[in-house]
Amino acid sequence: MTDIIYTGSSLYDMIDAKESIRAYFISKESPELIERHLNAFEEELNKKLELLRDSPQLYTIRKNGVFQNTRKDFRVFTVHWFTVFYVYENERIYIWHIRSQRSDYRELL
Repeated sequence: MTDIIYTGSSLYDMIDAKESIRAYFISKESPELIERHLNAFEEELNKKLELLRDSPQLYTIRKNGVFQNTRKDFRVFTVHWFTVFYVYENERIYIWHIRSQRSDYRELL
C-alpha cells in the first residue's frame, strides 16, 4: 500500500483550511453548520486520499493555466474549495500544499 506523507507546510495548510472554513461559517452564526462543513472537508479529503493509495497517478500533472508557475511535478485535486498539491515518487505520496482555490499559486515555485 502506498504511504501518504504530509510535509511540514501541508500540516499548517490543513490547519489554515479548517480555520478558513470555520471563519466563513461563523458569520452564519451556526455551530452545526461549521461542524458539518469541517466534517465534509475531512471526509472528502480522506476519500480522495484512499483513492490515491490505490492509484497514485490518478490525477495528472498540471502544467497549464495558473499551474504553469508551480513545480513541474505537482499533481492536484480539489476538496471542498481547496486545492491539494501532491507529488508521487518512490512509492510514496507527498502532500505539499492545501490552498484555497482563490490563492495565487505562483508562491509555490
